[in-house]
Amino acid sequence: MKFGVRKPNLKKSFKARTTGRLKRSVKKALIPGYGKKGMGYIKNPKKAVYNKVYNKTTVDLLKPIKPVTSPKKMKARQPKKTKFHYDATKSEAVKHVLEKEGYSPDQYTTRSPRRWLKFIAIILGLASWGALFGRHPNIFLGVFYGILAYTAYQKSKPRINILTNPKTEAIIPTKSPVIADENVVDRLPTSTPNISYKGNDAIAPTKDNMDARNLRELVPPNIFDLLWFFNGPYKNIERGTQTFDNGFYSFEISFQSEPSAINVHLPIVEGTTDQKIGYYPTYDKLTSVERFTYLKWLQDISQSIDISYVFIFYYGLERFLFTEKIEQAVEMIFELKKYHSENQSFNSYSNDAILIAAMMAERPDWIARLNPRCLSAPLYATIKGAVTKCFSTHEIILFSKKVGWINQRYIKNEPQKFEANLALCLKEKFGTIQFIIQEEQYKEVTDSITIFLANYSLSQESRFSELPDILSHPDIQSSLYSLLQEAHERTKLQLREERKMKTTE
Repeated sequence: MKFGVRKPNLKKSFKARTTGRLKRSVKKALIPGYGKKGMGYIKNPKKAVYNKVYNKTTVDLLKPIKPVTSPKKMKARQPKKTKFHYDATKSEAVKHVLEKEGYSPDQYTTRSPRRWLKFIAIILGLASWGALFGRHPNIFLGVFYGILAYTAYQKSKPRINILTNPKTEAIIPTKSPVIADENVVDRLPTSTPNISYKGNDAIAPTKDNMDARNLRELVPPNIFDLLWFFNGPYKNIERGTQTFDNGFYSFEISFQSEPSAINVHLPIVEGTTDQKIGYYPTYDKLTSVERFTYLKWLQDISQSIDISYVFIFYYGLERFLFTEKIEQAVEMIFELKKYHSENQSFNSYSNDAILIAAMMAERPDWIARLNPRCLSAPLYATIKGAVTKCFSTHEIILFSKKVGWINQRYIKNEPQKFEANLALCLKEKFGTIQFIIQEEQYKEVTDSITIFLANYSLSQESRFSELPDILSHPDIQSSLYSLLQEAHERTKLQLREERKMKTTE
């Protein structure tokens, strides 16, 4: 394992910003889960661990001068919203940032400088000078010490510290009023009975401003019932673990923090912004203007908006799939798909989520509302078989390539005749026009497929659960293959007879 300074490679660096970047963007659009955090540990654990240790034990000298193009890295390099990393002497810059976020002067303090870091910076600066101009100069070691000295000096400056969890009414500035529909019916979540206002939360909600504490009056009831609240009068977030078992297989869902949970104490300022939020969005990390945009969008989810806002709401819907509100959550996911289905990533995640919900609730009608050709064939077959215990003729044709049937000639050119002949084959062999699946076959499967959930606050095991690949069962593969082959031969014979009749006429 290498320690110290990395050797720069300008050729690889240029390639990563041109060809490599294009390839990654294409793969991210086509492959669900590609580029997501934690996928490296699944695909190649050894390499992922090596890279993690390598990044911790080595330093990139060119990092300070490299341009940051990734939205994720740009967001990571921005100062945190709870601590503003500006020199306290630059009062105008500090004041501008704080006022933009909606804070008043009595809601932040100046943190004392850490003088011991300045002492360390001096020592490292002398070491850097010695390494560069000593008897045995070492340019790499000198630059390395110099960077450490500069970092320590910057951290030794005084900082502006935002008071934690401000709850005063002044934290939520009021500008143009947002008037809600007077006909909206108030309805509280079933999981938060006996709601009361305590302490600083005793401010009665009004319709005079966009306040997260009166969302009940601002958004439609079906939207409000599917929101998670981190605190305040509607707090309904809980941590825990649930296990699902339907006799075929089981998996565990572990609830942790929730990226869609609304913190009612964060400031909300009316405004507009064209800046993209980026990957892994969360309500807490939005700016005050972005929070206004998100809450405003919840009033009408059919509006066109940056897909990251849609994902914030969608994360919470995935969590509701494992509660008594599963039916409401599924219907809301279908509603989102009506207006935001142009995003491939959202389509892929939402399709998987609906399949999982249909399996847990045993609702084949939810599966029927999806387009089978836009789904993963093995996952669709596994869940459809678990819910209905059978495959239709249309589904057998859909799975034909997965069971080894390559000859698609009559499936493409004569789909109606082929499906009718396949139904006859099923009727003769099983006495029904459906292919029956036995429960024991699920327990005999050795191969597995992975289900993907978008909510990254779930544990790794919950987001990427393993299910048996029913199409990999040897008996099912051979049975479906023989049915397709027999239907193919019957269709060929039928077409030959039709051609003979035409020639005799």
